[in-house]
Amino acid sequence: MASSSCTDGSWRSRLNAARAAGHVGDLLLLADEAPLAECQAEACIDAAKLLREAGQYDFALEQLDRALAIDSHNAAGLREQALCRQHPVLAEAAGGRWQPRQVLLFSGHLVDAPDRPTPRFPADKVARASEAIAATLVQLDAGSEDLALTQGACGGDLLFTEACRRQGTRVLWLQPFAEADFITASVLGGGADWHRRYLESRMALAEPPRAAPEALGPVPPGHGDSYPYERCNLWLLYSALAWGPDRLSLIALWDGAGGDGAGGTEHMIEEVRRRTGRVHWIDTRKL
Repeated sequence: MASSSCTDGSWRSRLNAARAAGHVGDLLLLADEAPLAECQAEACIDAAKLLREAGQYDFALEQLDRALAIDSHNAAGLREQALCRQHPVLAEAAGGRWQPRQVLLFSGHLVDAPDRPTPRFPADKVARASEAIAATLVQLDAGSEDLALTQGACGGDLLFTEACRRQGTRVLWLQPFAEADFITASVLGGGADWHRRYLESRMALAEPPRAAPEALGPVPPGHGDSYPYERCNLWLLYSALAWGPDRLSLIALWDGAGGDGAGGTEHMIEEVRRRTGRVHWIDTRKL
């Protein structure tokens, strides 16, 4: 499916690795960052093929619509579109790969620094937030058959991870930077106790955290300082949706403030509501 014009070495190698590993979320983020429109179409078609093989026909068709809007005569895209519209029964769906009963995506605030001028998630609300997150997981009947996705930052992410561990739910961390840099940027600011909690939760993960620079390559030129965080949130969203929008629930620890940009908590809420409507908002103002 390679295109002679999609010759950016870093992007190409990441695309091949994501395709081989079956990482649909990686492919969709790489489509966003493709160096050329035809490269974007290729990544979308690759993602659609994996989605079709997993029986996620509607989400596959969404990616094919995106690809065929770029190149309406793309033979691979048209072939995939026809296969998806047939809705074949695939006994080998997902190639025997484990599939979660439900996918629990979390987005939420870091705990406030002591000198934060406008409180958003102050330390005195941590215990109540932990209880609210745990209660939400119980309400959703979270268990060992489910998958949870977040970053692992001090505050909401770690509270969610700890609650999932108590429920026996498998947790995967996707992070915007190499892990050491992520810890510096998003864990150590909370203090030594949050660092300890991070390390304890990390030891319990089924697999090490995935870092965007390693999986997706460096941030493309022309993006601002906030883009690595937006990129990671979109990566989390795409990775969750890849298991099927009908399986997805979002838990958001959020103060309701807008303006956090594409890929932020508000954007995640809008996307999940548009696709599934299953959003569980824990309002930090009411804790």
